[in-house]
Amino acid sequence: MPRSSISPSPRTRRNAALSLLALTTCATCATPLLQAQSLLGSHESLLRQNEEAREHDFTYLRTSSDVRDYAQQGLLVRLPGNSDYELAGEEVSFPYARPEVKTFVERLSTQYREACGERLVVTSLTRPITRQPPNASAISVHPTGMAVDLRRSDSSGCRQWLETVLLDLEGKGVLEATREQYPPHYHVAVFPNPYLQYVASGEALPEIQVAKSTHETAYRTRIVRASSRHRATRRGSRRAAVAVSHRASSRHHKAAARIVRAANHRTTRHRATVVRAKSGGSRHSHSRTPIARAR
Repeated sequence: MPRSSISPSPRTRRNAALSLLALTTCATCATPLLQAQSLLGSHESLLRQNEEAREHDFTYLRTSSDVRDYAQQGLLVRLPGNSDYELAGEEVSFPYARPEVKTFVERLSTQYREACGERLVVTSLTRPITRQPPNASAISVHPTGMAVDLRRSDSSGCRQWLETVLLDLEGKGVLEATREQYPPHYHVAVFPNPYLQYVASGEALPEIQVAKSTHETAYRTRIVRASSRHRATRRGSRRAAVAVSHRASSRHHKAAARIVRAANHRTTRHRATVVRAKSGGSRHSHSRTPIARAR
């Protein structure tokens, strides 16, 4: 039987790769979820995310137009930002995600701001396959709309709070979270049905205390940095003023020196003229005296 010249579709290749990976790692996938609670990320974590995507029959969107079509159909919803969270400008190419992801971001950001006093920053949501960054995994679930990336805070207390919450929710089996390094952020894949069941249960988040000095320290750090910049600016201004003064003084001294040298030169020339004149007078008087004596 002749072979077909038609190459398999990207979706077929993706499914085949996932099936092969699932078979080769089935023993690892069967390990308890508690072992995955490190935020370090792993191949097994990516497999669990893709398994959830298949169970929910999510489509891996390929193009920008696919994202817009799904948004128009209501399969993806817009995340506009509010007083508790914001989108990181141009970093978020498509401000759309699955409705469960929006619920997750809104709930988490409210709790995050209450605990930390700052807004949660979303850096990525749905990304079609053709718009994935070079460092993205080949089996990333961002094209399905079930993932969100959150920026890592500069505050150690806020980072600790967020990481503790993500680990707690991961332990409950409602999401998979990974702490990424380049750029620094948290990748979170929300499992829609398990997460909605968790929300419906009314279970509260663990009590996490953020040091009260966190904000004061951050504020003081900003003040110190601003003060340092101000002092550096003042020192720079003073140095510049001194340098200008030195240059002006140097120019003044040089000009004065030129004037003195010119005056000295004129004085020297004048004295030389006087001396020559006197010498000439002496010669004339000496020449007349012998004549007078001859008479």
